[in-house]
Amino acid sequence: MKNLIISLILSILLASCSSDIETFEYDPKYLIEIDFKSGQIKEGGKVLKPASSEISAICVKAINNEPLPEDYNAKILCIGSGGNNVEYFYVFISSSTVTGYFLVSRKEDKYLTHIVNAFEQNSCLKRWIMSS
Repeated sequence: MKNLIISLILSILLASCSSDIETFEYDPKYLIEIDFKSGQIKEGGKVLKPASSEISAICVKAINNEPLPEDYNAKILCIGSGGNNVEYFYVFISSSTVTGYFLVSRKEDKYLTHIVNAFEQNSCLKRWIMSS
């Protein structure tokens, strides 16, 4: 009888776990679409504007933990990855001339840096990517 009750409890637990996984849905507002050929990135369906080459270089230095130019501070807010060796980073840059959020995408040795209007720290785990 004891074995029957334990088996029943384990069956219920396993069934509830698998149903949670099957019903999990990705929210399209957190989708990051990356096209490395065109250099275009969409976040939640909205096309992002590319950052300047100066800001892009600073973001890459921050990601690679290299020294930043004088007067610049950087904080990596969120890191994620997807298939095809694609990674993304949300970076906050501040200086006396620039303050803002940036989305940096990396595939092997190619980087794309785009301007993000705002970033919600609690949304990091909700983000997912598709790349081409």
